[in-house]
Amino acid sequence: KEIGWHDVELLPAAQNDPLFSGIPNPMPVFQWHGDTFDLPLGVEHLARSPLCEHQAFRFGNAWAVQFHAEITAEIIEQWLTAEEFAGDCAEIGARRVAEIRAQLEERMAPTAAAGMALFDRVVDRVRQHARFSDA
Repeated sequence: KEIGWHDVELLPAAQNDPLFSGIPNPMPVFQWHGDTFDLPLGVEHLARSPLCEHQAFRFGNAWAVQFHAEITAEIIEQWLTAEEFAGDCAEIGARRVAEIRAQLEERMAPTAAAGMALFDRVVDRVRQHARFSDA
């Protein structure tokens, strides 16, 4: 499982991508998953990490990401204390849970900034598409 603070490597295709270009590389992210996927045919592979080769891809005007760009400190604390995630926390161990909390202050700001940059660009693309649809 990939749980906690990790950096994802932005691949060459991300350099010219409408969402990922200009995002810090490596990109600071928060992960909470135990699954992965194969890339569909015809996509642009945008990001990877040492534990998960497929972190982000684009197909035309659709993007997919494995990491949690929406993360906040509050969400992390909810996940660390939620009964439904107790098994995940037990699997990574109390020491790792404590490390995640200890790194929160240092890692949250750059992680949130990268996530907000992605979301701002998504909103810009939606607005741009809406303007073209109205024309």
